[in-house]
Amino acid sequence: MSALTLVTKETYEAEVVNESKLVIVDFFSPFCMPCKQMEPVLEEIADELAANVKIVKVDASAEPDLAAQFGIRGAPTFVALRGGEKLDMLIGAKPKEAMMEWIDSADL
Repeated sequence: MSALTLVTKETYEAEVVNESKLVIVDFFSPFCMPCKQMEPVLEEIADELAANVKIVKVDASAEPDLAAQFGIRGAPTFVALRGGEKLDMLIGAKPKEAMMEWIDSADL
């Protein structure tokens, strides 16, 4: 299992809304191969950007209310938030460089 925090609707407020850092939420499915391929990339990014960015995971199939709140239609989908407010969204698996660029651009 990932070193990234798994967020549920019960822990969403504490882990995402109340976090002062930029939060990247990875909406994934445990049966999604691109999602599994993204896991080591996300862990690497989380380690490198730990001072400024928090990356968490939401199982979209287990948390349909959270997925619906952001209009998630496929996995993986990444949502950038600050204080619970959506800043940007990225759909699909991406290489690390593209993820880093997106995070930099989302971190307003």
